[in-house]
Amino acid sequence: MSKADALAALRDAGFLLDAVQWDAGLQRCPTADKPGKKNGAYIAHSDAPASLWWCHWASGQSGTWTETPEKRLSDKERKSLHERIAVDRRALEEKQAQGHANAALRAQKLYAAAAVCNGHPYLIAKSVKSVDGLKMQGKLLVVPVKDETGSIASLQYIDPDGQKLFLKNGRTAGCFFPIGGKDTDKPLVLCEGLATGLSLHECTGYPVLAAFSSGNLLSVAKMARQKYPERKIVICADNDSDKPDNPGLTKASAAAMAVDALLAVPRLPSGGKCDFNDVHQAEGLEAAFRQYGNAAQPKASGDRLPPGFELRSGGTQPGLWHIEFKDEGDP
Repeated sequence: MSKADALAALRDAGFLLDAVQWDAGLQRCPTADKPGKKNGAYIAHSDAPASLWWCHWASGQSGTWTETPEKRLSDKERKSLHERIAVDRRALEEKQAQGHANAALRAQKLYAAAAVCNGHPYLIAKSVKSVDGLKMQGKLLVVPVKDETGSIASLQYIDPDGQKLFLKNGRTAGCFFPIGGKDTDKPLVLCEGLATGLSLHECTGYPVLAAFSSGNLLSVAKMARQKYPERKIVICADNDSDKPDNPGLTKASAAAMAVDALLAVPRLPSGGKCDFNDVHQAEGLEAAFRQYGNAAQPKASGDRLPPGFELRSGGTQPGLWHIEFKDEGDP
């Protein structure tokens, strides 16, 4: 390995940068999932053995890189390396925790001052109704981002055109927006975005946790399973059939398998990219409910998908397909 490999390691983790800044303390940089924000953080040391520790500020994922593989280090070098990484991790976590705490206080004040939302252009465009918890700040829809205790950790702002922005330095990892009551006798539904969650709540009547992104589904699912060990949990994927490896489906499947939840996958007659709000708008709430009702245990990679689904890698429309047969028997 060489120090050039450190840059490759950060890029493999989704960090967008041209060079590694060595011995310069905490560094921030954009990430592939949010190029407009500096959610990537790392600390790099050039003294032997050269090493770095990185963390994705929003998702909470972290990792390390060393120029010399650990198995080739002496016991003294290995101990020194572990101590250095531990110090870096604590420094970054403390800085992140302080940023989260400050953002939470600001979010709570802003939320308290916001007006109750009785309607918003974004909700109208998505054909969904407002629910308890949504507020307005000027022309912006305000969505509280709540942690596992129910406290507001951050805010998501949505403008009339659907552009979304989170409060600076606010925590989102493991956080969610709860929709509906706390009736634990009903299934708990998990999904990515607000509009998807509202459509699912309207068509099922069940409580929903909107996790804001596919990368956050696993953390929210683990929190939910820990809180409700025996409860039926259904994770409703975004069907990102237009993207390599379909990240919406892949991450939802992984989350469902991790917590023994069911997986529901939306589809449109066109076979294109969609979520449950798209199904709601294109075919109605009844269609969205029917597709929710097809939820099944997810299959491990290489196993068969739920009945009627297949993955196509070739052709003009690769991705996840759902096949239905007409009365005449033709697909």
